Amino acid sequence: MMIAADTHVHLYPNFDLAVLFESAREHLALPGVFEGTKPFRILFTADRAGFPKSADLVRKPEMWRTGPMPEIEEEGGALVALTCTGDRFVIAPGRQIISKENLEVLALASECDIAEGAPVAEIINEVCAEGGVPVLPWSPGKWWFERGKAIFDLLQGTEPHAFLLGDVFMRPHVWPTPALLQKGLESGHRILAGSDPLDGSGEERIVGRYGILGEMRENGSTEDAFHQAQRFLREGRYRRVGARAGLETFARRMWLAKRMKQERLAA
Repeated sequence: MMIAADTHVHLYPNFDLAVLFESAREHLALPGVFEGTKPFRILFTADRAGFPKSADLVRKPEMWRTGPMPEIEEEGGALVALTCTGDRFVIAPGRQIISKENLEVLALASECDIAEGAPVAEIINEVCAEGGVPVLPWSPGKWWFERGKAIFDLLQGTEPHAFLLGDVFMRPHVWPTPALLQKGLESGHRILAGSDPLDGSGEERIVGRYGILGEMRENGSTEDAFHQAQRFLREGRYRRVGARAGLETFARRMWLAKRMKQERLAA
C-alpha cells in the first residue's frame, strides 16, 4: 500500500480548511505514483499548547469557508475526511511539546497529554510510554550551541528506533543537510518531512508541499486508520518528497514567525 503524508501539520482557527485540504490534495497527488488507485493520504497533526485541537477545528462547519465540509468519520482516534472530490484524508492526532531546553518534540499518532518543560530525553521516553511516535523536528537556530549538544547527546546515547528526526519546508532548498540531520542518518535514525505551517494568513496553502511517500505492507489485520498511521511511521519504507522553501520564502516566513510570536506575547 502506497501512502503519502505530511508529518508536521498545525491547524489554526484562522485557516480556511477547504483551502488547506485542496492544497494538500494537489501537493500530495504525486503524478504517476497512484495511477489507477485512490491515494492514501495522511496529515499528521501536532497541536500546540494554547491553540484549539485539530480534531475540534476539523469538525466545525465555519472552518470550511470557501468549500463544502467533507464527511467526517472517526477510526480508532484518527479522523477520516471524505471530500466531495472522492478523496480520503486520514487526520492523525498529535502534540507539539516544548522541552526544558526549548526544543520542539512532536508526539505523532498520539492522544497523549504530556506537560511541557521537562528535559527533552524525558519527554521522548514519555511519548513512547504513551504509545506515540516521538520526533525531533529541525528548526532554524534551535539546533545550535547548547540545544545542538542536547540533540547530539541523544543521537549518541539512544538507539535509532527511540525517536525520529524531522525535516521541514522552512529549511531553504539551497542549504546543505544540517550536520545533526546527517549524523542522524548515519546512525540509523529515520527522517520525516513536513510543512510546519505558521499561524499566519495563507499558511494553510503550504500543507503537503514537503512530506514523505512510502510503502507499508498489509499485515492481514483489520486495522483502523489511527493504527495504520502509527504503523506507517514505525514500519513503513518511505522517502522525502516535494520541495522546500527558497531563500525569499524562508526570509518572509522567519519574519512572519517573529511577528506572530510578538503578537501572542502582547495579547
